[in-house]
Amino acid sequence: QGRHQSYLSSEELFQWLKKFEGENRLIPIVGDFAGSHALIAVGKFLAEHDLQVSTFYTSNVEFYLFGRPTWKRYVANLLNLPVAKDAVFIRSYFPTFGREHPLNVPGHRPTSLVQPMVPFLENIQMRRINSYWDVVKP
Repeated sequence: QGRHQSYLSSEELFQWLKKFEGENRLIPIVGDFAGSHALIAVGKFLAEHDLQVSTFYTSNVEFYLFGRPTWKRYVANLLNLPVAKDAVFIRSYFPTFGREHPLNVPGHRPTSLVQPMVPFLENIQMRRINSYWDVVKP
């Protein structure tokens, strides 16, 4: 909506996130996105409990996976997750090795992106993702 904010920008937002986490709806996972365990275990757990991924925070990890064998393993792990129709990625784009993102806020190095998962996964399957820019472009 064009407003800068975070979960600490108001007591109301902080309490919402605190409740969300208290209900085990925010689950931090430590593991290799392209590995053979973390995302596979999450997908299995979600499927067994008839749950879906609604938000996936990638930070800038995809930058380091793209163009390497790890990218294919990461994509395979993503494709095995039960994903809600309106699920989103939260990504961080750094212009270190590329162009500045058009959504970049002046004075900030990284650009925070919220992007839909389903179209991305469809584009992956249709082989429309050919560069890292294709991953993060608006």
